[in-house]
Order: sequence, then C-alpha cells, then structure tokens
Amino acid sequence: MSKKIEVTVPDIGDFSDVPVIEVLVNEGDHVDKDSPLISLESDKATMEVPSPEAGTVRKVALKVGDRVSKGTLVCELETDAADAPTGEAQGTDASGSKAGSPELGSDDTQPPAAKE
Repeated sequence: MSKKIEVTVPDIGDFSDVPVIEVLVNEGDHVDKDSPLISLESDKATMEVPSPEAGTVRKVALKVGDRVSKGTLVCELETDAADAPTGEAQGTDASGSKAGSPELGSDDTQPPAAKE
C-alpha cells in the first residue's frame, strides 16, 4: 500500500521569496530518503531541500526561477508502505525473543565454568 505526501520547503531561517535555482527531479523519478529535490539560493548560501522519505515523484510543483518560502509545496511524493519501518519487528531477534533478553534456562545465562 502506498501513501502520498506533500513535500514542502522546511524552515529556511529568516528568508522568504528565495529563488529556486535548480530542480533536481522530474515526475516519475524514484528518490531515496534525503536525496536533494531542489536547490535554493539566498544572499548568504545555496541550500538543497531533501526528500523526507524514499518514493516516486508524482508531481513537481516548482520550476527554476520560482520564489519560495517556508511551507511552499515542492512536490508530491508517493511512498511505498513497505519502505517505511512499521516498528512491529523492532526489538526482537530471529526467534521472536526480545533482543538482549536471553530466555531462562538457556546456556548463555549461566556463568562461564571456571577452568582449572
């Protein structure tokens, strides 16, 4: 099952109406988490807006020359639910036991035998 998310410009400080100098993705592109989507240029720096999740770009909302501020829509991203961690399997090992908690009666809970 997939989900659609709207990727927006994060807080970029005290800047508003910052020009888009490069659009790094096209519709249909697959992006990884933290892959750059666009480049912005303020008076002081060039910065990239990264993808918050892995997925497929379904719609690009900006073009070079557009001006953006915090909250401006960058693109619509369709993510695959299988890519997102569910948290259900975290903290267990392959046997289903909680990791780091050996079962009672197992050999690894006994102190090592003294060698003489």
